[in-house]
Amino acid sequence: MEELFSPEVLSFILPVLSFVIIAFIVGFLSRIYLESKIGKRAEEEAEQFVENAKKEAENLKQKAVWEGKEEVEKLKSEIESELGEERQELEAQQERLEEREKELENQLEHIYQETDELKQKRLELEKKETRAKEKLEQADRELERVTGLTVEEARQKLRESLLDEAKREAAQQIKKIKSEAESKASEQARRVIARALQRCAVEETTEATVKIVELPSDDMKGRIIGREGRNIRAFEKVTGVDLIVDDTPEAVTISCFDPIRRELAGKTLEKLILDGRIQPARVEKLYEKTKKELEDDIWEKGEQALGEVGCPGVADELVKRVGELDFIIEAGQNQLDHSIQVSQIAGLIAAEVGADRQMARRLGILHAIGKTDRERVNKSYALAGADLAKKYGEADPVVYAIAAHNEERPFKTVEGIILHVANKLSIERPGARKDKFGNFISRLQKLEEAALEFDGVERAFAIQAGRELRIIVDNDQVTDRDAEILARDIANRIQDEVDYPDQIKVSLVRESRVIDYAR
Repeated sequence: MEELFSPEVLSFILPVLSFVIIAFIVGFLSRIYLESKIGKRAEEEAEQFVENAKKEAENLKQKAVWEGKEEVEKLKSEIESELGEERQELEAQQERLEEREKELENQLEHIYQETDELKQKRLELEKKETRAKEKLEQADRELERVTGLTVEEARQKLRESLLDEAKREAAQQIKKIKSEAESKASEQARRVIARALQRCAVEETTEATVKIVELPSDDMKGRIIGREGRNIRAFEKVTGVDLIVDDTPEAVTISCFDPIRRELAGKTLEKLILDGRIQPARVEKLYEKTKKELEDDIWEKGEQALGEVGCPGVADELVKRVGELDFIIEAGQNQLDHSIQVSQIAGLIAAEVGADRQMARRLGILHAIGKTDRERVNKSYALAGADLAKKYGEADPVVYAIAAHNEERPFKTVEGIILHVANKLSIERPGARKDKFGNFISRLQKLEEAALEFDGVERAFAIQAGRELRIIVDNDQVTDRDAEILARDIANRIQDEVDYPDQIKVSLVRESRVIDYAR
């Protein structure tokens, strides 16, 4: 350490250190001088840049002003051009409006002239009307003086005269129209309907849900019942019917709503009686045998009916359904006979009007097969029959006509309409179906009541089993001219308010009685 601060070392270090300090001071001062010089130069350059920028901005400003003035002049020129065109258009429109105004003024002046003329004419008409009223009043007074009647009484007389004349002409017109209609339609209707009906007749059968089986003796009843009733219980169980054994001599009753089951049970019981061996096992054996025989019988009936009307190509199931119709009775009418009759009537009508006769006969024989469908619920027999026909391969026209023949569907073919008419003819012809006695009496009473509601009718009688309504009228209230109109009105009332299966003849009787005495 002492060596470090020796005089020799210090003599060397101090000059060096002095030189370094001086150099540092000189460098520092030089730097300060340079920085001040550079700052002045930068300031001068900045001022020059700002001056140049101001000059450039002034130039740009003058240029923008000049360009703006040019654009303004251009827009001003365009606007003045457009305004000139619009001004010309407005002037033209104003000229047209002035011309139209002149025309309207001319028309208005013409209207004023016509109005004055109309006012003048109205005044003239009012004067003429006044003179006419005066003349009419004078004529009325003269009429009252000559006839002794007031104007109102004369008018009433005239109205009565015109009314009588109108009634007379109406009665004559009714006769004329009725005569013409009858002459044109009578022959054609008779030819179509009478030919269709003349060869079709069905025998009446009694509507029933029971079948009576005759016995050789009353002793057979005990054998049918069996020990402790086992035979009758077995019979009812196998056949599905009610067997009624009562006090009826030498007969028992089979009750069942199903006509096929009822017929099958009846034939089975008849065979048991003939065989003599009535026991549960024998009941079942003979039932199965009889069932097969009845099925064959039904098939034969169906084939025979289809052959009778000439309807080939029907599915086996439908042949069976047609045969089953022989065991269905509605309102005393056998449905197989009814179907055959409908088929024949439909074929004859189709031939008369030029329709497809074969199709009409086919529809007629198949239209009631829905009545054999024991599973239909809340469905009419017509719709059920259409479903069966479709199921077993019948063509769409056949299916639809069967569904529509009771007017549950709109008609699509002429043959469908013919089926509807033929069915109505078969059902509603006199004697075809039995009506209940109470309904029959009620219908006759409605006929008489409908006629008695009219003024001038004294008495009304339903005769000929309701086919004729004979009416006795008051001779003083109903004239000969009124009689035709009254008969027509009563007939219309019956058509609108009373249900009846056939035509009803309205016979109106007006008679004059003169009584005198010889003394």
